Amino acid sequence: MRCHRSCLVNLRHVRSLHAASGSRYWLVMANGKELPVGRAHVATMRRELALG
Repeated sequence: MRCHRSCLVNLRHVRSLHAASGSRYWLVMANGKELPVGRAHVATMRRELALG
């Protein structure tokens, strides 16, 4: 799934979604890497991860 214009992720490897200041979001992957989530992808990402 696309989480940012420069990143594709496998949702099975996503550990959590974190909100930072200024409406910025980050995905934490199972290997500890953090990836940005674009504003256009936040709602879809939350829905796919069943976060509401």
